[in-house]
Amino acid sequence: MLVPYVQESCSHGAAMGTPRSNRSRGSFMKNHVQELTGLRCVAVTMVVIGHAQHMIAGGYSGLLAPLRLISDGRLGVLIFFVLSGYLITGILNAEWKACGSIRLLPFYAKRALRIWPAFYSYLVIVALMSFAGLIDIDHRQVVVAALHLWNYSGIAGMSSLNAAHADGAWYLGHFWTLALEEQFYWFWPPLLFHILKRGNQRALVALIVLVPLVRIATYFAVPSLRGQLNMMLHTGIDPILVGCYVALNKDALKARVAALPWGPLIPSAMVLLLIFGVPPLQAKLGGLWHATYGTTIESAMVGFVIVVLISQKDFWFSRLLRTAPFVYVGTISFSLYLWQQLFSNAHSPVAYGFPLCVIEALVAASLSYYLIETPLLRIKDRFGARGRVADNVPLQAEASK
Repeated sequence: MLVPYVQESCSHGAAMGTPRSNRSRGSFMKNHVQELTGLRCVAVTMVVIGHAQHMIAGGYSGLLAPLRLISDGRLGVLIFFVLSGYLITGILNAEWKACGSIRLLPFYAKRALRIWPAFYSYLVIVALMSFAGLIDIDHRQVVVAALHLWNYSGIAGMSSLNAAHADGAWYLGHFWTLALEEQFYWFWPPLLFHILKRGNQRALVALIVLVPLVRIATYFAVPSLRGQLNMMLHTGIDPILVGCYVALNKDALKARVAALPWGPLIPSAMVLLLIFGVPPLQAKLGGLWHATYGTTIESAMVGFVIVVLISQKDFWFSRLLRTAPFVYVGTISFSLYLWQQLFSNAHSPVAYGFPLCVIEALVAASLSYYLIETPLLRIKDRFGARGRVADNVPLQAEASK
């Protein structure tokens, strides 16, 4: 699940690389934050609308039938993943260019301050609801979720496919995305350091190509894991890696997009195809799409849209995503993703049907953002400010070694 990122500084901490000029520091995030924040709104809206249909007997029909067009939560999560890879890689790459290093301790400390407070607040609330007998969650499910291992919960019989405690499988089920991202955070910065140090992206390209093959092999070799096929690190990391590739090749990709003929026609077709065309296609193809390179192709389409958004400010979709409602919902998207799960289950003791469930989720997300996320963001920013004082005394391994 994607959370907003801020620039990493050349701060004191365990790092890889050698110091350089700070001239490019922070340049990655300039000028296009609002478009990508608005894209987060699109992603989380798909998740919320997709889950909210569980509050309606028979799903969206009649006057509500058009909501099916924006109810593909799977696509929403995929957009989050590609954005995550793009943003985190862009920030780390900018730090490398500015400082000649990737500082791991500040990176992990800031990620923890950004994600854990809201994450564990939600987890504590649902655990207390279970303790009070309002919902049925096994303590083992709470532990697996707390350790960011939910994307492998099927192995332990705790997923929605095989859980004896179905409430836990639902109220904690969306944590698979956060688990996958946390696992990505652990392996990607060191790998990115070696990619940047050698100036060679072959390892990244190889991973993008190989992960779908591992996915296919897992599909046939371990049928019991098919329900989590796109959730596990070794079978579902390719959307995030596609975002990483887009970040590392941003300038070249922007030049290619700028050279496309027919003005906004091709970008418009890609946006409309991605949002309205691919969901019915993947629903029809099923495993033939999900278990193979379909997910990777879809991720590449999201990457194309990201490049358009950061390079074509007058594009109609860019202008739309910069509007206040999109930016606001995108800003609270992390909390909204967390809390919507509690209000999109017909058996939830705090959910009151559609569309009230959506309003409840928005209110809970806003409270979470302003009462939990925002204060911790200030601490995280002060952490970065203190680190900048130590720019001249880094702890690092020289890149020449």
